[in-house]
Amino acid sequence: MEKAPDFPDPRKDAVERMKAFQSLSSHARWESLAAVIDIGWKLINASPHREAILRRMDEREEERRQIQQNLFAQYAQELRPLAGKDESHQDQDSEPRAVDSPV
Repeated sequence: MEKAPDFPDPRKDAVERMKAFQSLSSHARWESLAAVIDIGWKLINASPHREAILRRMDEREEERRQIQQNLFAQYAQELRPLAGKDESHQDQDSEPRAVDSPV
């Protein structure tokens, strides 16, 4: 019976690539990421499905904006009562103090 071919362990390969990436300077890391992004854009622009890809990207961006807007609205409502409590603790006659003020 024939022995099955040995394939490289993808986890080992991933660890080696991770270590190589971590050994790069921050500038070299950024250049590496920018190159990947550039390749991605080139692939999108060369794709016969370019219009569908860009349309889906726009849809995802709109979804992200809506989620962000909803989260901001939700947490703004939750923070308003806290802001009111902070103001109520100040003396009526005193002026607001700077945050880093000693007293």
